[in-house]
Amino acid sequence: MTARLAIVLLAVVATGLWTGGGAARGPSELAIAPGDYPAAFEAAAEVIRDARFDIDRVDARAGVISSTPRVSTGIALPWDMAGSTPERQFEDLLNRHARRIRITFEPAEEARQPEGAAPDLLAAEPMPLVMRVRVLVEREQRPGWRLDSTAISLSRRASDPALARRGMEPGYTVVVREDPDLSARLTERIAERIERSRGG
Repeated sequence: MTARLAIVLLAVVATGLWTGGGAARGPSELAIAPGDYPAAFEAAAEVIRDARFDIDRVDARAGVISSTPRVSTGIALPWDMAGSTPERQFEDLLNRHARRIRITFEPAEEARQPEGAAPDLLAAEPMPLVMRVRVLVEREQRPGWRLDSTAISLSRRASDPALARRGMEPGYTVVVREDPDLSARLTERIAERIERSRGG
């Protein structure tokens, strides 16, 4: 089996697995009722861990929880939650992509203070909040590689002094887009956990 044929077969499998389930099924924002913040924050952390992301920052007072970047395997593992639609799976396979989750909790419009100061969400009186989920897709760039068409082992890397001074060698990452599909799925799962915590 050639590599090209293997990729085609994997694409067919990926398309079948994601049919009807790859599109965003809801918004990536969720209204949090007064008093539900502790349960919502814990639910967000659990959902991040369940998606096999490592948590990087947990700040319940500021209402921020984020993950470290997780490399996506693309259609090589089509059941991997880090992927989305078949098109995105292909893109992940061809590029070294990683996803980073950032979830924030902020006072709803009607609960914001006139001066706009961010409250301590653990010490403040219960208030309506808005949870926002963002999944950022980062691409690894490795500048200076000169690939040899005859043998990969003969490839060489050139150094750019300007990039080296900025700490961008041998590689660096850039945010290329967001993943609204994964953001929506994570939001839905958090909402389900919050509902279960109420005994619903």
